[in-house]
Amino acid sequence: MDLGHGIYVDGSWELSILVEDLQIVKRIRVSGETHIGGVMLKLVEAIDVKLDWSDHGLWWPERNCWLLKTRQTLDQNGVQADAKLEFHRMHNWLRLQLPDLQEKELRVNFSQTVFSVRLSNNRRSDAFNPLVPKAPSMTAGTLPYGNGADSLVKSPGSPRLGESANLMSPMSINSLAFEGADESYLANSPHVPLQTALTEKGLQRLRSNTERAMLSVTWLDSSKSLMEQGVRPGCEEELLLRFKYFAFYDLNIKYDAIRINQIYEQVKWSLLTEEIDCTDEEMMLLAALQLQAHLQANDPQRATSSNSGAAASAAAAAATVTEEDTAADDEIDAALADLEMSLMSDAHYGIGNLSRQQSEQQHLQQKQPEVREVPELSGYLKFFKPKRFTLKNYKRYFFALRDTTLYLYPDQAAASQMAAFVESFNLKNAEVVPDLNMTTRKFGIRLFILTQSGLMQEVWLRCETKDQYAQWVAAISLASRGKTLASKSLYDSELKETLTRLDMQAPRPQPMLTVDSMPNIDVADFVALRCLKKHKSRALLQGILERHANVRSLNLLESKLEYIRTWQRLPMHGVAYFLVNYTESRSKPMTFSEFRKERRKNHDALFGVAFNRIMRLDVQTGDILNTWRYQELASWTVNWEVMSFRLTLNRPPHEMTLVPSPFFASRLSVCKTLAEMVGGYVFLSLRKPDRSQEINEQMFHRLTGSRDHQA
Repeated sequence: MDLGHGIYVDGSWELSILVEDLQIVKRIRVSGETHIGGVMLKLVEAIDVKLDWSDHGLWWPERNCWLLKTRQTLDQNGVQADAKLEFHRMHNWLRLQLPDLQEKELRVNFSQTVFSVRLSNNRRSDAFNPLVPKAPSMTAGTLPYGNGADSLVKSPGSPRLGESANLMSPMSINSLAFEGADESYLANSPHVPLQTALTEKGLQRLRSNTERAMLSVTWLDSSKSLMEQGVRPGCEEELLLRFKYFAFYDLNIKYDAIRINQIYEQVKWSLLTEEIDCTDEEMMLLAALQLQAHLQANDPQRATSSNSGAAASAAAAAATVTEEDTAADDEIDAALADLEMSLMSDAHYGIGNLSRQQSEQQHLQQKQPEVREVPELSGYLKFFKPKRFTLKNYKRYFFALRDTTLYLYPDQAAASQMAAFVESFNLKNAEVVPDLNMTTRKFGIRLFILTQSGLMQEVWLRCETKDQYAQWVAAISLASRGKTLASKSLYDSELKETLTRLDMQAPRPQPMLTVDSMPNIDVADFVALRCLKKHKSRALLQGILERHANVRSLNLLESKLEYIRTWQRLPMHGVAYFLVNYTESRSKPMTFSEFRKERRKNHDALFGVAFNRIMRLDVQTGDILNTWRYQELASWTVNWEVMSFRLTLNRPPHEMTLVPSPFFASRLSVCKTLAEMVGGYVFLSLRKPDRSQEINEQMFHRLTGSRDHQA
């Protein structure tokens, strides 16, 4: 009933809505039973401007949320007469910095969750790895990123991506490509000096584990939209696009030139900025591979031959029938080799579907002949158990590896008679860290072995020759994953891979290139600063060239892929660090006051989350104190009220609680990122070999605690 002067007695009221495109405020009469779709319909009628309003939605700034469920009423969303809503365009442009430090723009949906934005810009069902962290000066910033960077960027001079570029390319099932654009800017990144990256591109050198922990909590929440996390359209500051999960799946040189290049660039900058540590010899080998990629990128003939894309496919289609048959046979052989390498990689790094691995193991057991006795590896090694304030005094023992247990005997006769052993170590879940120097012929192995008390015990082994070192490293690596020498194929592949790495890392006395022939090479762009402080530039360049002779036959993509694989062999590759307060399980329940007192008493602990395990580390040195594989993880829960992350394990300690350190201003961000890292890696392990599978977003949010968080 209208009483005049705008007064009604039907329960309706006027709702104020700001139309962003026109910068005008409209007031429309609604009631609590008006649904969101009806509100937008009345608003468009009140605007009376002929525009396409289909890409617009209601944004509530006070609640920092979108009103997207058109069938829900205003009462269901809590909207009352004092609410100030905004009518925003949902798709808009976002500025990004790619892993190779190129700056591009992408048209994204600011109303969808970050997880859904990733799905809408990616064909690959398993391409969940990349996300975007915040720039240091921003208050928000992450965005998922597809396996192929080509779906997210535009080349110089081309229109913005989304206006005239086709995101779907039928040429590849592994990575995206937009037709009509130059992919060379994505597959072959321009050279950026390290000093330029530090001063102009925003990269920072990480000098401590605390700084690494600060870097790990700058990721955006995958369960929220960009607008909900403070990322507004037209923002002058850009987001950093980076890979978040390092469980790379099915890297193929033939199809994944862009994806390999972007992974290579992020890995390269993480090493140069000391985000990850490695030995000097490992650094020189990686620098040699980087040098080979640099030389190949500057060689147009070799670089062109290594690129993949529509041009290569068209040339192959124009070949003769005989050449096609030969090429088909070669492709089949190459595909089989790639499949074998992929399966070996999954088995080595512990990724892939767990149920699939179990079925494959059962199939292999049925196929292989029955092994009546498990083989063992034995021989003389030097042994040392480090203690505080002691010198390295190695003693010679006879070692025997049976199943997953390492036995120490005084001599070979005692081992052959199965006499009493001096000591034994169960190598299951042990951490294997090479202590290798090919120049000085030092072949050492550092082992962090899990004891009955739940802590890690460190022991050192020393081998005499390269072949002996390769045999023991391969066998110990299998034992740490619960495998025995009965898995002959796995042992042989591990042994072959180790010998290949040793040959690549060994310097050649007479390299093909000399220091004087490389005047334009700045060593500071190839090694970390700590190496420059320890060695002279000329000596470093000589060491790089001596190892470059071992990889000079690789083309552009092969050298980048080998760089990634060498990085994956580093013990602490891809680890996300978190500074938390750590408590183990108690025999009786704890009250809230007791919990607060216990939390005050606890000192900061450093935890690392990798693709296959969770680690407790020493805050100062970074040494491993304990390790829990994801197979030992029974469940995990997030308490958003007290900001704690609780893990339930299958072995002692059966329960442990991680609370973000007060050192961080946003403890919610720390807790959410920790839950996303653990749940995300478990989610990736559930993927199937079928490439056409769809990602279950609800499963991801359930594993990362997003449902509880949103509730």
